[in-house]
Amino acid sequence: MRGFWFGMLMLCGIATAQESNPIPGEPLALPDSPAAAVMGMQPNVVLRPKSMRALESALYTGFRNADGDVGILDDIALEFTPYWWKNHGLTIEEYLSGGPAGKQLWRNASFSIATAQKFLLGDSTATKALGLGFRTSVFFGNQRDADSIRTLLTSVRDGMTITAGLRGIMMNSNATTKQTLLEDIRPRFRQLLLDTYHVPAFAEEVLEESYRKAETLDMEATPEGKRAFVSAFREVVRTVVGSHYDDLKAYMLKREGLRIDFAYGSFLSFPTNETSYSMVPRQSLWVAPSWRFGGKLEAFSLTGVLRYEWYNTRYFDRYFPGTEVFRNNFDYGFALSAEFDKLSVSAEAVGRSASTLEAAGTSGSGETLYVKRSDSDFQYSASITYRLTADIALNYQFGSTFRQAFDQGETLLSVLSVNFGFGGPKKNKIL
Repeated sequence: MRGFWFGMLMLCGIATAQESNPIPGEPLALPDSPAAAVMGMQPNVVLRPKSMRALESALYTGFRNADGDVGILDDIALEFTPYWWKNHGLTIEEYLSGGPAGKQLWRNASFSIATAQKFLLGDSTATKALGLGFRTSVFFGNQRDADSIRTLLTSVRDGMTITAGLRGIMMNSNATTKQTLLEDIRPRFRQLLLDTYHVPAFAEEVLEESYRKAETLDMEATPEGKRAFVSAFREVVRTVVGSHYDDLKAYMLKREGLRIDFAYGSFLSFPTNETSYSMVPRQSLWVAPSWRFGGKLEAFSLTGVLRYEWYNTRYFDRYFPGTEVFRNNFDYGFALSAEFDKLSVSAEAVGRSASTLEAAGTSGSGETLYVKRSDSDFQYSASITYRLTADIALNYQFGSTFRQAFDQGETLLSVLSVNFGFGGPKKNKIL
């Protein structure tokens, strides 16, 4: 589930190209595309091929210019999940139960590639860069989660049984008018409900409520009119029985249990814009465990994050002179979030431990001597989001960020924003 990582409500907005910026200290949220995140870029185009053929097409079109030459195009991101390129015969129970951790890690694995033509160096030179990333997750449920899934799946299947059986009953009837059709199927419809739910009172309630709502439906005395009425009446019954499929989707978005996400990202920078010379400025590794509470506390979740980042100090000394970048950075923290109908609140606290080696002189034999320098930092923030509509949200965040490499004195975080979504993936989309 793509949820509240450190209080950042991520809605899919209008995608705009953004100049890549290697400044450390961005939010620690485990990224959707590690390849783009490690480069500090927001891609203009995101390709998510669902098959090997689609991947080949994406690679061909995404990395060839108008002349047909292979190259690095501007602000392109590609993410693919090889496991789902073929049918593995999984039942829905097997999929939802997760299974062994090793199988989950491969099943949820996705690989990402990102490119940039405007990766700016310290002197504003636009260079090329290519990012690579990987992410996956594993879920550990509990007995209450298993019971909830089983109950919801049973409800979904029961609803499908009712509507499928009802169609056969209605189409096999020789009645040609609405009234005679409903009277003709009543005994068999009642028996179908009894055989499915085994609760006479509930079966009678569904029957009577369905017939009451059917009073507003019309039926033409033609085969096409009968088929249209059958479809409309089945939809009425589905509504009366309950939208258990929607209940299952809603539960999957706030499923109780422990989830651990993993991600890795790295990228190549071509500071001279020549493929013969490249450097690896930065690598990042994320481990993010999260616990979603259940029962009366189902609105709450607790998230932790561990992130190790390695910076190539030679690269930054050469192409970003004057910046203070530590070679090894270890971030650790947690966030507590609560998500209600339209209101979401969260608070986070993250610490950072950094170390690097600096040249301290030379020995008598001419060897360079190094000393280890360490530093620590801390950031915190609180966020509140109000969802005005399904696609528009108002967000305010306040806190203090890590000291930045380029603007070390500016740590105050106070942001009021309105996020818009137009047809893209929603925060709560199940893939």
